[in-house]
Amino acid sequence: MANKEINDFTVQSTINNTDEFLLQETSGSTYKKTLFSTIKNQIDTDTRLLQNYILNGDCKVAQEWTTKSAISNNDYIIDTFRYEKAGTAVHTASQEVDSSTGTYNIKLDCTTADTSITSADHTIINHIIEGYDYANIKGKTMTLSFDVRATKTGTNCITFKNNGLDRSYIVEYTVDVTNTWETKNIEVTLDQTGGTEE
Repeated sequence: MANKEINDFTVQSTINNTDEFLLQETSGSTYKKTLFSTIKNQIDTDTRLLQNYILNGDCKVAQEWTTKSAISNNDYIIDTFRYEKAGTAVHTASQEVDSSTGTYNIKLDCTTADTSITSADHTIINHIIEGYDYANIKGKTMTLSFDVRATKTGTNCITFKNNGLDRSYIVEYTVDVTNTWETKNIEVTLDQTGGTEE
């Protein structure tokens, strides 16, 4: 039903899956009979695509702690968001509430800098979308939207990868202004071609 319009239908007290509607094709010159069950399935699919697939994306749930000094590799900062690192940097991770907006966020405070960074060193905030949810968005073009505030300007990266670690996509974003919330939007097509279905 993509790229089609629903025109001139009547509202019934009950609509059955076997009821038919005339759908105007994209060209506008032809119509096609379509079962309500087909329309409903498409609407359900479109609705699922509009939902947020980042669980706890508002950062409100932190069941284990709200502050963790010298957080370890693979510890969770808040629910569903995991801290990963390689190298000598040390961070305090916390759930914060912004005083100006009242919104929750994840804060990483670098208490010890890595002064000899190697090519393998990194700090990552990781979130996993589970397979059942991924099935709804596989092959679709999606937008990752997030707000970031940092004490230093510069280039950072977002990585999308599968569980099999044989399919990934890295995209850069730039922090333009220090100590200022900036909204970043990153569009990606979740193409699994050549990768493990995980």
